[in-house]
Amino acid sequence: MSTAPWLRLTGAGLELAFVATLFGGIGAVVDRAVGSERPLGLAMGGLVGFSLGMIRFIRLATQTSKAQREVEVRVEGHRSDQADEQLTPRDKQRHDK
Repeated sequence: MSTAPWLRLTGAGLELAFVATLFGGIGAVVDRAVGSERPLGLAMGGLVGFSLGMIRFIRLATQTSKAQREVEVRVEGHRSDQADEQLTPRDKQRHDK
């Protein structure tokens, strides 16, 4: 059984927040261990975590979008964005009414 696309993306969003917080926390621990006056480790860790989380999120969103398009092709026989391109101007006027 396949998970709903919105549920997968919600999970990826939570994963993004968790990874950014985790790396930021690791950076804060490094700051304390080094005795840094500025929270550079926290900032760098947060940025690295956010970057890694975004890469994961974008990959998952791309895969989900591709899978959804494939489902549309199987069910409808064409992609919805391509269907509008194939209509003649007269068909588009009828379709819009």
